[in-house]
Amino acid sequence: MSSEPKRSVTTRLVGMALVGAVCGALIYSLAAPKESCPTPPVGIPPTAYFDRANMEAITRAFGSWGGRFYLATREDGSVSVLAGPIKDSGEHIPYTSNTLQFHLFRALAGARTDMTSMDEATSELAVTAASTTMKPT
Repeated sequence: MSSEPKRSVTTRLVGMALVGAVCGALIYSLAAPKESCPTPPVGIPPTAYFDRANMEAITRAFGSWGGRFYLATREDGSVSVLAGPIKDSGEHIPYTSNTLQFHLFRALAGARTDMTSMDEATSELAVTAASTTMKPT
């Protein structure tokens, strides 16, 4: 026979059940499906989409801390978004060729996005062409 009092055994069982419930809730919260991105408000069309591959292309420059985004225009004059890698100090980062390279969103291509790589001079022209009083701040 066991020499432990019944209260001690009951306390242990309740404690183990509580620990099991906490662990189960933690596992469920990590494994539960995540909600997709919310749809934009009605009447406000998105300007551009950047998927994971695009963001990796933008930030693959050595020492990249993030990306900076600019309102720009495409060849046809429509508004788009231009992105380039930056250091943590906010300066743009050149790629291995020692030239600044930016990525302009062109269109959705199925589940992926189509981007055009642009050099610094072409990027400046695209951003300058998008200058307007309607430009968001």
